[in-house]
Amino acid sequence: MEFLNWCERHRILIAIYPPHSTHRLQPLDVSVFAPLAHHYSQGLDSLIRQSEGRTTMSKRDFFAIFWPAFEQAFTEKNIASAWSKTGILPFDPQKVLSIFSTADEDTSGRQSAERPASGSSSSTFDSPSKVKRVRTVLNSTVAGSDRKTQRTLKKLGDTVLGLSAKLTLSRLQNKQLDTALRLEQRKKKRQKRVFEELRSSEGFGTLIMSPTRIQRARDLAMNREQEKEQLVRDKELRTQERTKEKARKQEEAQRKREDREVASAARKTAAAEKKAARAKEKADKMALKQLESQPSVSVRRPRGRPKKQTATKIARASPVEPVVEERTKQPVTRRGRESRLPARYSD
Repeated sequence: MEFLNWCERHRILIAIYPPHSTHRLQPLDVSVFAPLAHHYSQGLDSLIRQSEGRTTMSKRDFFAIFWPAFEQAFTEKNIASAWSKTGILPFDPQKVLSIFSTADEDTSGRQSAERPASGSSSSTFDSPSKVKRVRTVLNSTVAGSDRKTQRTLKKLGDTVLGLSAKLTLSRLQNKQLDTALRLEQRKKKRQKRVFEELRSSEGFGTLIMSPTRIQRARDLAMNREQEKEQLVRDKELRTQERTKEKARKQEEAQRKREDREVASAARKTAAAEKKAARAKEKADKMALKQLESQPSVSVRRPRGRPKKQTATKIARASPVEPVVEERTKQPVTRRGRESRLPARYSD
């Protein structure tokens, strides 16, 4: 676009040739570059012959060979003939069109005469009938030969048939790979350039870059830049969204980790309390079991009145001086026994 803008400021119209046609329409390609390449190749061959192939091409040798070839190619006669052969000066488009029509006719005639159809090729035996025919010829040839020749011919026939089968498989594989490559190329189509987009709308002829077309090219280039900027912005937004999502996931993971730690601490506390309760319960059971295992002491109330202790026993039991109590005279029954009052009246 910088070049087109410069040409527009200097009031220069640019003519863009149709694609794949510069070898016929470009004056330099037609009458100058071809002689230059021819003379340069001759100088290079001469250098190799003189050195008998013992030297190689280097940067020091390049200009010594290129400059004579340049002087022989870039002459006034060759430059003038370039404009004439391409039909530019004098203007004669039929010179180029006639070359194309003649070349197409020669190419089609030469292909039809020299190149056999792919299906009629005799180098492969890709059908059972061809293999059978070859086997028949080999058997008829082997029948009239000695044993050594028979073995040689048989081995030769097997080798030819094996190589033919491998060649058929290789062609099939190449065809499949070619199909896969074309499918892959369709998936990876690159974006059209500005000139290609202009040519698709204008046709495939010579494209004259008038001010109107230059403005269209500017608009296309501007739209391309805007699309690129939009893609960059979209990419940045996606990056920011991924960063936010990553931060959110990290926060969520941290929160879950803290929740797990709190839950783990609560479980540990509950387990400790439960363990202490079980230990206390176990200790209580052990204490109760020990109490139950000890012999029981029963305190029984003596039946009837307690026996009187003699003075000797009382003296042994206590060093305190005995208290002499005055005994009252108890009533006596008719048989002479003392009558005892009930315990409730004894007091």
